[in-house]
Amino acid sequence: MRTYILRRVVATLPVLLGVSLVVFSFLKLVPGDPSHALLGPEATPAQYAALRQALGLDEPIHVQYLSWLNRAVRGDLGRSIETREPVLPIIWKSYQNSLLLAAAAFVYSTLVGMLIGIVSATRPRSAFDRCTMLVALFGVSMPAFWLGIMLILLFSVQLGWFPVGGMSSVRGDGGAFDVLRHLTLPAVTLGTLSLAVVARMTRSTMLEVVHQEYVRTARAKGLREWAVIGRHALKNALLPVLTVVALQLGLNLGGAVLTETVFSWPGLGRQIFRSISTRDLPVLQGGTLILALSFVMINLAVDLLYAVIDPRIRYRGGRE
Repeated sequence: MRTYILRRVVATLPVLLGVSLVVFSFLKLVPGDPSHALLGPEATPAQYAALRQALGLDEPIHVQYLSWLNRAVRGDLGRSIETREPVLPIIWKSYQNSLLLAAAAFVYSTLVGMLIGIVSATRPRSAFDRCTMLVALFGVSMPAFWLGIMLILLFSVQLGWFPVGGMSSVRGDGGAFDVLRHLTLPAVTLGTLSLAVVARMTRSTMLEVVHQEYVRTARAKGLREWAVIGRHALKNALLPVLTVVALQLGLNLGGAVLTETVFSWPGLGRQIFRSISTRDLPVLQGGTLILALSFVMINLAVDLLYAVIDPRIRYRGGRE
């Protein structure tokens, strides 16, 4: 087990280095110059050159990358060009909000999606199965921003059950319940696509498992149906579902830009969108790097969970 974990962690290191290189290089290819965005069109060429020198933008690209990577490893992502504040506290505050939103969407999509998939697999071709899979098809095809706007129109404007946007009320501190009211619609919007994917994958893998010989044997022994499904069938069908669930969590973190913009949720996606508009490269680079690293670490955690769920994987991994 230790050998398997060590191999996976070591294999992740070059991936992290590659992620940092891609993030830095691609953002350098974005057209425009931060000095022009900061000083405006009225500045002189000398002022542009002085600002570029102060920001280190006149150095060769490899020198800029090594300098940025050296600081990033020590937790220094630079200073915001727009506010001159350290980038890491700005990103960390908005990242916590995005993490809260992604976690809520993850719990909602995983629990409801797996439940729908299991029930549909145990009752194939029933009315419930046909209806839920049809709804799941719409969920996969539905744009998140359109669903968010529709939910706002129905539950916020028409019914008044939930706030239109934001993270808490501007009229005072309503505590955890107020945050939960603001969280509900964005989490449902962000999690609906994941829910549909998880439900379809759970149904597909469960249908392959419920007809296996060991499931029939478990039923022949007189076990209750919930024990047969939960203890035998679901455990063996869990690996593909776990992969999809982990990917959806990463996508929820990285793909929440539209959802956070529609609901004015103060998350990292919205912060990145703002940094694109203001050409704030340090914040843009730092935010993109944090999201990419989160995705890599989620995949590493899933690899380690594989070994916990299926011992055959760690045995094979130790002999590779």
